Amino acid sequence: MEAVEEPNGVLICGNCGTKNPLTAQFCSHCDSYLGWDRGQATLDGAPLAGAAPLVVEEAPMAGARVDAPADADSAITAPQDAAAPSPAPPPPPPGPAPPTVPPPTAGTGDARAPTEEAAPTAPTQRVPDPPAPPKALPPEIATPTIAIEITPGSTTTAALEIRNPSPIVDGYVLTPLNAPPWLLVTQEDAHLMPGEGRIITVTFGTRPGGMIIAQRLQVTLVLRSEASPEARTEVEVAITVPPQGPPASMEVTPTLLRLVDIALGSFQIRLDNRLANYPQRFALHGRDPEKVVQFSFSPAVVEVGPGQLVEAEGMFTVPAIDAGTEISRQLTISAANDAAELTALVTLLQRTSPAPEFVPVEVELAPSHLTAVDTDTVDFDVRIDNRNGKAPASLELHGQDPEDRARFAFTPARVTVPEGTETVVRARIRSSLPEEGETVDRPFSVIASHGPHDVEATGTLELTSTPSPLRTAELRMEPAVLNVGGSQHGVFRLLVDNRRGVRPLAVAWSGQSSDGTVNFRFLPPSTTVMPQSTGTVRVEVESPGPPPSQSKVSQLRITAADGQGMIETSATLVQSANDRRPLAKLLFVIIGALLMVIGAFMPWVDGDDYAQLADIIVNRNVSEVETAVAVAAHLAIVLLVVAILFGLSGKSGSLMRRSAVVAFLTSAGFAVYAFVVDDFVVLLVGLFVVWVGAVLVYIGGIFARPRR
Repeated sequence: MEAVEEPNGVLICGNCGTKNPLTAQFCSHCDSYLGWDRGQATLDGAPLAGAAPLVVEEAPMAGARVDAPADADSAITAPQDAAAPSPAPPPPPPGPAPPTVPPPTAGTGDARAPTEEAAPTAPTQRVPDPPAPPKALPPEIATPTIAIEITPGSTTTAALEIRNPSPIVDGYVLTPLNAPPWLLVTQEDAHLMPGEGRIITVTFGTRPGGMIIAQRLQVTLVLRSEASPEARTEVEVAITVPPQGPPASMEVTPTLLRLVDIALGSFQIRLDNRLANYPQRFALHGRDPEKVVQFSFSPAVVEVGPGQLVEAEGMFTVPAIDAGTEISRQLTISAANDAAELTALVTLLQRTSPAPEFVPVEVELAPSHLTAVDTDTVDFDVRIDNRNGKAPASLELHGQDPEDRARFAFTPARVTVPEGTETVVRARIRSSLPEEGETVDRPFSVIASHGPHDVEATGTLELTSTPSPLRTAELRMEPAVLNVGGSQHGVFRLLVDNRRGVRPLAVAWSGQSSDGTVNFRFLPPSTTVMPQSTGTVRVEVESPGPPPSQSKVSQLRITAADGQGMIETSATLVQSANDRRPLAKLLFVIIGALLMVIGAFMPWVDGDDYAQLADIIVNRNVSEVETAVAVAAHLAIVLLVVAILFGLSGKSGSLMRRSAVVAFLTSAGFAVYAFVVDDFVVLLVGLFVVWVGAVLVYIGGIFARPRR
């Protein structure tokens, strides 16, 4: 991953994204090498995204980082000065030797325990243990981190200040951990007195025998005590291996290219970076003085690793030249980045063979006489014979006719016929049909063009158009007149007669009505009737009914269309509506009159003396005014009912309506009279029956009015 340089003067590592100073060669976080950002991996300031090419050869590497060996002392060379042997431990302090205490014997218990027979003795004095020898303490290091730069093949030194904090004389040995195999570490003699501090020199070098890649790594050095190896102190060493070596070199093979009768060539590009310990990246380009050669490279951007010899492939295409000619071109191949540009020259010799002697091909139509009945398209074969040819024939096919009324199609339209072979091309001709019932012959030709040469084959197209089945077909609706009464739906049966036709009759159906209110539904909506046969279609119609007591006649027109013409047939739909007003008038008037008669023979108020009518007539006793009024009111209702029944024969119903109003007012007036005379009356059901009957008669009189 290449690093990206920002305008604010920092480098962003392409591996981890950490920002680094512009002068950094390694990432401060992941130690990735940033050296190629000085131009080895950019072109015109833009990063080059490289691909891994074919590695032809690779220089031997010094090795990768490994863990410290089990015997860490074996990873460091002997110190420059021989280490002095460690001093012997100090002798014990002077004084009388401690008395020897005999060990206890088995079965006797503690030797010092008195027995019953033994006389008591003085107690034994315990002798203290000798003091333990002083232990070595971990050494102290004033600089816990060291940064060095090692150039392969040379050495570098670093000063390490150490101190012996132990109470004894001690020596110290540096042991590297996780060091790469190529790293050599040596040190000065490091034997120090108790409390003594000293600066020792540590030398870092490289082992011969391989290339060391430019890198930065961390190595841990362990400073161990010789007296007590577990007493140790670690120091971190940051090691930088700088880039070393010349820029890569380039070689293009072959340097002389010959193209004979072809326009495509290739060459190999080798980029040699075996003398450099850092990677380099190049963009490959090619050019020629005439700028007519087109180049391509695989890969187009090459990343050459440290110590590698890689190979890429270049291809080019040159324009065609005339037959029998030769031309020389100078090609320049370059591998460039912002740090360097490598170039190599390649000579190209392009030559073409003389043109072969032209032998025309033979073209034949199969069949040459084409026949089409009721269709404007015919397929045929074009046979191209190049068996006598000396070279492949590249032909372009097209057709023509004298009237320019035909169109041609070839599959394929361009064909190459090898020498000594023949091929067949599928062709199609399309021309307009003549008038129905007519036949016409139209000549045409197919031309095969081979450069400036044309070969022609002729043919004839015979087109026949039979009469349209619509001319001989017949339509008939059954029934011709359909009376659906008061219904809004009707069904016709449509007969399609194609018994005189010679072609299938395929039509779609539609319908119209004279008043535009009829909806049609055809089952099926389109029909195909074969010649010498008939077909049937169900026609469902729907139309809103006429006003009551009126009729409606709709003229229907059924159309059959096939896209070129149409035929029609007709039918009649009759609808009628009954007037229910007379029936309603009769029912309301009869029921109302009946209720009025019933109510006339029922008491209307409490104390109604209408039943004394006979006594008044026989004895002529009219002294009772109230009785006379009651009898007159009841009798008036009966007479009004008679008038209502006479009104049924009228056309306007005015007599019935007026009689109903008079009856209602008469009964209501009697109730008012009774209330005035007696100050308080109780209305009985008879009065309400008369009122209901009067209302029904009035409604019946309304239905008797003529409809406007």
